[in-house]
Amino acid sequence: DVSADFFLVGGPEVKGAELVGEGIEIGEKALAHVLERHAATSVAENASKFGAEENIPGLIKASEAVARTPAKGSAFQRVVDAGRRIGVDLKGDATSLYTVITDKLDKLITAHPSVPKI
Repeated sequence: DVSADFFLVGGPEVKGAELVGEGIEIGEKALAHVLERHAATSVAENASKFGAEENIPGLIKASEAVARTPAKGSAFQRVVDAGRRIGVDLKGDATSLYTVITDKLDKLITAHPSVPKI
């Protein structure tokens, strides 16, 4: 159980009946966006980066254990503390936190290390 190593930050643990659909749908385009901006090998500026050893789709799926909360516009967010270093934030500082943004149908929009920008 991957989620056993995670601390819930975004809200109470989600129970079966409260899950939306079948979990987060990770589309090809959305995952490509996450990797282009936030993978360790990304050259994108002004972007937090996941560590090279991280299974980014695995982190996204693990976030399903956190209740989603409203984000900007019609999006939803889950903020998760992985309990270990998973990457670096915008300042280049190590972080254990990551954010997953989905639409109302739980389709992935983006994911990145650290907390959402306000």
